[in-house]
Amino acid sequence: VEIISNLGINQATLQDLASLGVRTNATAIAFQLATDPGAEASLSSDPNLVAAEFLADLRDPFGRLPARKLLYYALNTATGALSPLSYDPITGAGARFFDLNNDGTPDLFTLSLIDGGYGDKDDLANGVIVDPSVAGFVDLANLQFTSAGSGTVTVSDPSNAAPAAVNLRATLNSRPNSSNQIGYVVLNAAEVASADALLSDLNWLRGRAQTLFSTLESKDVTLPPAGSAFARDLQLINGQSLRFFEVVDASLQQLSSLSDSRFRLLSSAAFANGQVAFSSTSGVRFSLALLPGDLGLNALISTAQGRAPVLDLSAFTAAQSLSGSVVLGREADFNSSAGFYRSLDANGTVIAADGITRLRPGDSAYAAEALRSSNLIAQLGNLAVADNQTTSRSFSGVSGGSFLAPFAQVNGNIFLAYGAASTDGFSHFRALGNNLFGLEDMVGGGDRDFDDLVIGFNFDAVA
Repeated sequence: VEIISNLGINQATLQDLASLGVRTNATAIAFQLATDPGAEASLSSDPNLVAAEFLADLRDPFGRLPARKLLYYALNTATGALSPLSYDPITGAGARFFDLNNDGTPDLFTLSLIDGGYGDKDDLANGVIVDPSVAGFVDLANLQFTSAGSGTVTVSDPSNAAPAAVNLRATLNSRPNSSNQIGYVVLNAAEVASADALLSDLNWLRGRAQTLFSTLESKDVTLPPAGSAFARDLQLINGQSLRFFEVVDASLQQLSSLSDSRFRLLSSAAFANGQVAFSSTSGVRFSLALLPGDLGLNALISTAQGRAPVLDLSAFTAAQSLSGSVVLGREADFNSSAGFYRSLDANGTVIAADGITRLRPGDSAYAAEALRSSNLIAQLGNLAVADNQTTSRSFSGVSGGSFLAPFAQVNGNIFLAYGAASTDGFSHFRALGNNLFGLEDMVGGGDRDFDDLVIGFNFDAVA
């Protein structure tokens, strides 16, 4: 890693930045990452580096301005041009900033890049990612929700198009009588006009969609302490739009056609008091609100849960440890015991005991290798509670550097979050909200209510 003190930004780019009111740091970082050709690679920052780069610029004598948003740019050292590199939820890559101690300024940033893709300067899938880059900030004084029609919600400052990070929180306010998937897609400005056509294509929708919530039924559910607050934190880029959908008693992956009566696009958005609310005929109601600062520790750990029910500790090193509390609730006749194992990514890839072989869900030895004792998280093992009861316990010493995926033992069966890894081919865990998971404890999915064991986490410190 090299610190670049002379950025060499060209005059045209400087003028563009000035017109938007963007201020960049005086220094940039340059580095090379080695990875598999075409793969994604990530890195996270030393907190001291972030503090030195941002504390002075983000604060004024009265604290951080609520309108102050962060940006990240890729720097072309040959031409002096900048290109946006803030986290883009469409590509799943870019820079994200987190405020781990809730003091109003970021103390960690993560940078995900794709070899030959977003953020890689050489544009070649050659196993090497080259990325000189620089951070900055801008004040978006008029950031707001607006309707783009047909239930499409745009998050933007109409007076400033700077590609800054915008943070949102979605809160589930009412649950239906069924167990539904509430999902969303992010649209760029150029896609909004053709959104209806895009959203009529099941393959396109599957490729773009993320899960906002998996709702539990409104009755016959025993939620753990503090487990009733279903929330999801999102990050967009200023100017991007959202479209939401619902799948009743199923998930998008289980549908063979969008003409299925269980699928519906949500179109009734209500704008009031700086927020936007959605409701559906099933009884689901949720709202969106803008967050004034950066995302926190729990949002960081939940970043991959739109794709899979995992805890993402990859931004931390194995020398760092996390502490917090885990809460449990159960509404089920069968006794279940849950735990977590380490994986390399959100897709569940694990390293075999030989330290070399990589196994993915569906490989014949996957379950045995994933659940070998040395790969289990001892602090998060034997998670169990009696029927119609709740409990909580604290934990500490959970080291970082990987993803944590859940599993459960029920009546002699072992269920994993990945359908390809379970003997019945069913995905037995769902992410219900930020770091909140639900288990379906019957072979083949049973009643598919995912409330047989509810597990919630609150991470409070990193050592």
